[in-house]
Amino acid sequence: MNKIQAGDVLLYQSVEDGEINVEDGIVEMTKSFDTMIYLILMGPNEGDDGTAATEKQQWMGNEGETPEHRIRGRFHQFLEGVPITSANLLDMQAAAVEDITDGFGDLLESVQCTVSASSSHAVQVSGNLTLTTGAVVPYRLELFA
Repeated sequence: MNKIQAGDVLLYQSVEDGEINVEDGIVEMTKSFDTMIYLILMGPNEGDDGTAATEKQQWMGNEGETPEHRIRGRFHQFLEGVPITSANLLDMQAAAVEDITDGFGDLLESVQCTVSASSSHAVQVSGNLTLTTGAVVPYRLELFA
């Protein structure tokens, strides 16, 4: 008998990039926004930092989207391109807020975000999303450089 699966495939980052859990042939699912946030923060093309200079390197899924709804790689570029130090965490946080805001578009009322170093090669991104429906959704991801 098949187990009913609902939501999105839970995609998370390990030290070897994106992973899913499979137990007894069943893929782990989530009804939260964890996978969406992971893809927004880590999914855009490497080399695309969200500026006009790297516009041609952006994710192909942006084709046909208006500029305010395109997912660009500002956070990912910070994480991959600068050391994880206290001096860089606020810039990473600002990039995460910008990327999440663009990725959620009209669904998002506001985003609260904190980026903290969990090691010399990883950060924790956490906070709350306030959706236009009024729902407040907490999130927490561990992301590796």
